Amino acid sequence: MAWIEDIFLLSAPGVKKILYVSPACGHVWEMEKEKLYAAPAAMLERIHPEDL
Repeated sequence: MAWIEDIFLLSAPGVKKILYVSPACGHVWEMEKEKLYAAPAAMLERIHPEDL
């Protein structure tokens, strides 16, 4: 099965949860996608502050 190798996610203004996480997120960041859905801040912790 082919998948997009880019990291992307979907959210909506005013929604405090992630609606979709691409498979590459878990692969690149070596985290289970379920953890990213449950704790979105875990993803932000891995982004360099200047890139936020």
